[in-house]
Amino acid sequence: MWRILGVNANMQACGYALGYGGGRAYTTRRAGRKRQNAIVRLRYFFLGLLVALLTSNVWAQSIVTHVGRDSILVGDSLSVWIKVQAQRGADIIFSEIPEQLSPGVELYAQPVIDTLQYDSAGYASRLHLLVTSYDSGWQAIPRVPVLVRYSGRVDTLYSESGLIYVDFVPRDTAYADIKPIVGPLEQGITWEEVYPWLLGILGFLVLCLAGFLLWRRFRHRDEKAESRAPILPPDVVALQQLRALRQESAWRSRGAKEFFSAITDAVRTYLEAVWSVRAMEETTDNILEQLKVEERCKPEWRNELRGVLQMADLAKFAKHKPLENECIGALDSAIALVEDVAAEEAKSQQRVQPTAEDAPKAEEPLAG
Repeated sequence: MWRILGVNANMQACGYALGYGGGRAYTTRRAGRKRQNAIVRLRYFFLGLLVALLTSNVWAQSIVTHVGRDSILVGDSLSVWIKVQAQRGADIIFSEIPEQLSPGVELYAQPVIDTLQYDSAGYASRLHLLVTSYDSGWQAIPRVPVLVRYSGRVDTLYSESGLIYVDFVPRDTAYADIKPIVGPLEQGITWEEVYPWLLGILGFLVLCLAGFLLWRRFRHRDEKAESRAPILPPDVVALQQLRALRQESAWRSRGAKEFFSAITDAVRTYLEAVWSVRAMEETTDNILEQLKVEERCKPEWRNELRGVLQMADLAKFAKHKPLENECIGALDSAIALVEDVAAEEAKSQQRVQPTAEDAPKAEEPLAG
């Protein structure tokens, strides 16, 4: 009996154990299904959110093309309107229109862009093209690209292409044949066309005459002033230049090269005026050779001139820097040379001029 009771007890314990375990497994499966349902709902939620975000940037846009006529004559103009409509805040960009739209169609005038609408409802813009054709037959109007930009996105729209028929200008039946081209008619010259030119030429001649008279008057005035100005002897001019160098102390203010150039220029100019020797463009040796054949030039003058010119050559060409006493000595020698030559020339001129006693007397008439 106790065995039976023990077996029953064991069986009951096992049953309780099995029953408890089965209920727990059922609870676990139910929680898993709830979790899967939650995951599915989250997926649908995120998918709907993504669709909402994508559809928020979708905006309405349209393009409409309108052609004024379907046929024109050769050389006539035709209007083409391209209207683009987009959401407010968008940018409508018309591409650059070439002058030659197609092989037979070209622009007649510059394109014109108008803004038709810009409010909360949207943005509309219109492009007006004025085209023409000089070829007969069917001609094609090509598509025109238009860019629409909104929220960082750019879309390209194209206008509709079209066909127009271009016909020749009908011939006037009133004329049997085409007349030849007539040149422009000649027109005579009128007085209204001539007299402005005559006045201009007359005014120009008057101005030229006045300018010539003024020039002549001032030229004579300058000539009179020059004629009234006293002409100084060459020795006076040379001595004035040399003494001005001494008064200025030019060996200090100008430098040795410029100082000796001024001395030699004054002496050379004086020699050319007195003895007619070429001294300005000649070297020292050539000047001394010319003075050897000059009878009026004394040897001591030639030696004194040689010393001045050689010192000047050293200062000008050999970059010699003479002492102050050498500069003063050269200047004194030049002044003494000019004074001696001038005094001798004055004496010789006095000897040449005839006196009143030496003048020939007029013959007395014979007494009749």
